[in-house]
Amino acid sequence: MRCSRRGGGPAHIGLLLDVYGVTDQRRREALFELTRQSRIKGWWTRYSDFAGAYIGFEAEASSIATYQVGAIPGLLQAPDYAAVSARAV
Repeated sequence: MRCSRRGGGPAHIGLLLDVYGVTDQRRREALFELTRQSRIKGWWTRYSDFAGAYIGFEAEASSIATYQVGAIPGLLQAPDYAAVSARAV
């Protein structure tokens, strides 16, 4: 499964859960459900251009980071602060 191009199915996941001692039925079922969902293609897969690939990367990302030089990061800037900062440069 480690070198496989596709993830393990529910049977593989069940074996791994047994090996790791996961006995809580709710947790096991939640992980089985995630396994089933991982096989469903996203809506963006019908787009073969760059935008479709980009959307897929963003949807599957576990975190999104930005880097901006400034006193306050761009995502947290109020519109007035952003306007003053732009004029100052």
